[in-house]
Amino acid sequence: MATKRFLLFFLVFFFAKVTFSQSPSAPTCTRTFLNGNNVYVINAGEVACIPPGSSYNGSLLIRAGAHIIVCNGNFSGSLTIDPSWGPTPAGKLWDGPGQIYTGSVANNGSHNSSGSACGVVCPPVSLSSFSNFCLTTTPFTLSGGSPSGGNYSGPGVSSGIFNSSIAGVGTHIITYTDGVSGCGNTAQKTITVDP
Repeated sequence: MATKRFLLFFLVFFFAKVTFSQSPSAPTCTRTFLNGNNVYVINAGEVACIPPGSSYNGSLLIRAGAHIIVCNGNFSGSLTIDPSWGPTPAGKLWDGPGQIYTGSVANNGSHNSSGSACGVVCPPVSLSSFSNFCLTTTPFTLSGGSPSGGNYSGPGVSSGIFNSSIAGVGTHIITYTDGVSGCGNTAQKTITVDP
């Protein structure tokens, strides 16, 4: 009998402590703000959305259990996410690459910038390996970054052109940044300059 009670206690304790987490999926909008500059309170269970192209620049007070989805990179209104207002969990801000909310968020609640709420999918970024170059090699345009249209940076790099004499002898890290999708993801490879 004692063994059964112990087993029951163990199972109850174990399952009470274990939580299973899923990757977060964006909630569905219940209130959409297209224009104006009024102040609104978003209550628990509500999901406020500022879609692309919206001209709304007011103030939103996000109570616990509510969400705000900002998919307009031009939104400059103010957000107050207050976890003390109402039930848990705290309010949550959703935005994504190309739509990152850059204004101030008072009393920060949680934040998800994966882009899932705005339908943004960040492409993988890659950079091909470089050959070795001599110190006297003529400056050349870097290539091999994907997706195309990004930016190269690193020692001896200016406007996407690599100058080995400016970089100097040695091994240097070249960074390629995705500048098209708004995600800003990077890839790096080394480039070696021989004497």
